[in-house]
Amino acid sequence: MGYAHEDMAGIYRQGVSDDRLLSVAEHVRGWLFGSAHRLAPAMTKTITPRRPDPTWFPWSLRMRSNLGFAGAVLGIVFLLGPARDARSQEAAAVSAEQALQKLKEGNERFAKDMLERKDVGAARRAALAQGQRPFAVILSCADSRVPPEIIFNQGLGDLFVVRVAGNITDPFILGSIEFAVGQLKAPLVGVLGHESCGAVNARLAKADLPGHLGKLIREIQVGADLPPERAKALPLAIKNNVLHHTALLTQRSDALKDAAARNQVRIVGAVYELSSGKVQWLETK
Repeated sequence: MGYAHEDMAGIYRQGVSDDRLLSVAEHVRGWLFGSAHRLAPAMTKTITPRRPDPTWFPWSLRMRSNLGFAGAVLGIVFLLGPARDARSQEAAAVSAEQALQKLKEGNERFAKDMLERKDVGAARRAALAQGQRPFAVILSCADSRVPPEIIFNQGLGDLFVVRVAGNITDPFILGSIEFAVGQLKAPLVGVLGHESCGAVNARLAKADLPGHLGKLIREIQVGADLPPERAKALPLAIKNNVLHHTALLTQRSDALKDAAARNQVRIVGAVYELSSGKVQWLETK
């Protein structure tokens, strides 16, 4: 039990975050419940010793101290549930610039294989069951190689992700983003294309595809004056398509246009490199 005392003392001395406090509390809670069969006899011995023992009295004080500490920790454990929920509700208090910096730092960790462990445990899930406040919206291609939560090294409830092949906009996509910005107060929207996008390549090839897929491909805008070589044209077409749909968000949505004009949201474009894992951020006007 001594190590728990040391951890808690370190927390009080250093004033560290609730995340570490929660980790210690959960660890001690597991120790307490997992060791209940050892704790109960000890409590009995403390209250009714069988015979006088000169060593019993100091031991009893230590036991009572441990039980008092255990009670305090249990109080922390049960009180931290609402605290975690409060922190999730405050997540959207970050500015657009801070949100963008969090994405950049997360991607840098991903590209360098230095991923930060994210809390996906029961306490975090319970907190998020009470509500969500993601700090950014990501409209990305549906390609299986481009999962935003992973490439930005974020956890549960951090990102509001909308995915569709070619990262295009339509009324349903716009409605989802309007909800995230207007109701969840996300301060940043990122439109994320990626290297070797098959949807953009199909548009470059002028493929005549049937059904809904054909309708989707026709929404992709590759730009003009592209090089004749496909290998050179594709990266430019991917970038042009991202910039087109980044601009289209405020052109097609009055709600997003108004939010951007009031500086309630910032919209940025980016392209993900499959091989390096890096996200290249695009300049938008």
